[in-house]
Amino acid sequence: VLSAFLQQLYSFQANLLTVNQGLPVDGIASFSVSFRIPSEDFDPEVMLNELSEIDGVISVKRIHGE
Repeated sequence: VLSAFLQQLYSFQANLLTVNQGLPVDGIASFSVSFRIPSEDFDPEVMLNELSEIDGVISVKRIHGE
């Protein structure tokens, strides 16, 4: 799932900053990814919707950085 998620970010030309993955519990592992979007004209909602549709992804949350 993480691999598919990262491939989707790559397709959007996002700049990957960090990846943190927890240990699996009952077959489910949480992970967080920090990245920058390509430009200010980019619509992040489109990307978030596509990321949430990846098989195995349960939740995608957007946290705004300052």
